[in-house]
Amino acid sequence: MASSNDPLFTMPGVATGIDWGAMLDKVMEKAKKPGEVWLQQKDTLELKIGLYKELSASIKQASTALSPLKLESTYSSKQAEFIVLSGGANSNAIVTAEVSSKAAISRHEIEILQKATRETRFSSQIKGTMADAGLTADETFYISIGGKRAQIDVSSSDSLQKVVDKINKATDITLDADGQPKGEALGITARIVDNRIILESPETGLGEKTFSSTITRGADGDPDLLDFSFDKQAPANGKLVVAQGETTYVEGTDFTVEQGSNKITWIDGGNKPAEGSKYKVSYTVNANVYTLDQGDSAQVLNVLGLNANDVDHYIAAQDAEFIVDGMKITRSSNTVNDVLEGVTLSINGPGKVTMDISLDAEKAVTSTQEFVKAYNEIMDWINIRLSEELVKNPKSDFERKWGKLHGDSTLWQIKSQLRYDLGNPALIPFTKRTGSQAVLGTLKEEGLTNDTSFTLSVGDRGVAIAVKPEDTLQDVADRINNAHDLRYNSEGEPYSPPLATARVSEDRLVIAAGSGKQASVSDLSGVLGVLGMNDPYTRLSQLGISTEKANFGKSGKLEFNTDKFMEAMKRDPEAVQTFMTTVMKRLDATMEGCVSSSTVAVGGTSKPKGRIPSQIKFWEDQISSLDKRISNFDKQLAVRQKRIYKQYTDAEKRLAQLQQQLSWISGISSQLGMQQNNK
Repeated sequence: MASSNDPLFTMPGVATGIDWGAMLDKVMEKAKKPGEVWLQQKDTLELKIGLYKELSASIKQASTALSPLKLESTYSSKQAEFIVLSGGANSNAIVTAEVSSKAAISRHEIEILQKATRETRFSSQIKGTMADAGLTADETFYISIGGKRAQIDVSSSDSLQKVVDKINKATDITLDADGQPKGEALGITARIVDNRIILESPETGLGEKTFSSTITRGADGDPDLLDFSFDKQAPANGKLVVAQGETTYVEGTDFTVEQGSNKITWIDGGNKPAEGSKYKVSYTVNANVYTLDQGDSAQVLNVLGLNANDVDHYIAAQDAEFIVDGMKITRSSNTVNDVLEGVTLSINGPGKVTMDISLDAEKAVTSTQEFVKAYNEIMDWINIRLSEELVKNPKSDFERKWGKLHGDSTLWQIKSQLRYDLGNPALIPFTKRTGSQAVLGTLKEEGLTNDTSFTLSVGDRGVAIAVKPEDTLQDVADRINNAHDLRYNSEGEPYSPPLATARVSEDRLVIAAGSGKQASVSDLSGVLGVLGMNDPYTRLSQLGISTEKANFGKSGKLEFNTDKFMEAMKRDPEAVQTFMTTVMKRLDATMEGCVSSSTVAVGGTSKPKGRIPSQIKFWEDQISSLDKRISNFDKQLAVRQKRIYKQYTDAEKRLAQLQQQLSWISGISSQLGMQQNNK
């Protein structure tokens, strides 16, 4: 607000002794009164905005907490539990399992015969150079794996690390169609532990793999190039099948392929394809194992100790072997996800177990508990703000907030809507629903005594379907199929397909929504129960989520009975999932409607969608208006203050002049009096 720091107004008038500053302060203090009211209004609005932001944050937190409750997977989680039959006390040492929601609730007997292993070779312990280990000349050895072949050149001056580096950098020397090495990495890894090379195949198990290619027969006397290097030694055990049409050629009689070679050499006198004709080659090999050979070298593998097959130097590759429910299964990997739907087994060692796949409701229970806690915090906050009274002389910022939202209508509306979403029945949408019970004969025989109806809704179209005691299920299905509003739109044009159809299957009523649509059913008479079409759950209280009983539930806070929830989950997890996701999506939409900051066009302007941001925007606009009003008022006060300042200054000057004149007159009068007396 406007004020003056002019020193003239902080001391009495020089000539008159009048305290003009005090007079101006009193005048301006009175003039400032309207502005002080506006400042108080602005302060109140700012406090309300702060409180609404607190509420928005609380609702967003609750919305985050309910996010898992909108997901079907939260209610369909499965778990695997094991009982050890043999092989030790700990099932984890035998097999573990990851179970998805797709897994069926079931029991399986699993026996692990052996786990899959990698082919692993350990060299002799070597310190210093290869010459120190006994290598007297530079030599070469070869590694063959999965149709690839690499050449490792070893110098007598190489250290063990140098040899390891050469192995890890080795690439395929198999020649391509242009006669150039393919150059692909082998995938084998080498490392040093305790001055010994550890050489491992890339994957566990044998990894049987088949290569197929079409070859063009070259000229007589010229070998044909394969797309791979042939490895016939154990444990690779490569097998070739060479054929043209119905003719299969025999190795050793019609052709030869040397170990480690990618060349087919045709034998004179044997059967062979005609020059320029095409034939097929199939090569099956254990692709996860490797073969080492020295070629023409005499001692390099012996010096390294990599050709020894004893327990100190060699671990053979093997597939995992196990029995599931009496069926023997072999896999190259210890991670198996293609035997039981939705179950990934991890094989750890020999033993026998029983595995039970059961419902895992922990996530649903925990998520519900977290949501109830967050929801109750919203209700606590709203209840406190609606009921607290203003503090006349607040001593802290905390007390200044009290009572600012007392009886606030928006808070009442938010509380009422949240309670409505959680407390009122929810219609469960479906694409197809089959009656839960068979109906033989008429509905009167099932207990229906009066004419009644139920509502079948698809989107925003609701149709009343009449039901009579003498009806059969087929009569009800016919009424649905002939319902005008399900077959034609408001303009009389036919829906294709109809919004919903019905039929009777195995003495049960089946209602199906049209393609890409969802339907729901509701009634007030209980006829859906007679038809077997009622929703298993219509209220959260049936699942143990209810309004607390204290003070007749006025607080709106929730209580969660986990035992009741678990009973429902065990009885019908799919029904719980459908109902909970429906209710929580409805509630989340309400919360989004409270806090959404996205904008909508209204009358040429835009405003926030959410109820809370919209109210905050309204108050912020009021604050902006008050700021302008206060700014204009301050300017007016400044002008008024200057005017009064000038008036008081002029008055001081005039009074000073009058005092001077009075003093002059008084002096003249005194002189005249003295002259008169002297006469």
